[in-house]
Amino acid sequence: MIAVIYRPIGIIHTPFVTTEGMPIQPRGALGVPGAVDVLPEFHAALADL
Repeated sequence: MIAVIYRPIGIIHTPFVTTEGMPIQPRGALGVPGAVDVLPEFHAALADL
């Protein structure tokens, strides 16, 4: 058996605390503040995304 282990590569910060009412498309979230913090060990791999 093969084990798959998932590790986070960062944290997404938004004002949404549940999926209820959360927009599924960027257009539905115009004006909503948010930020993505990528863990330092992944900066180089994600630099051009």
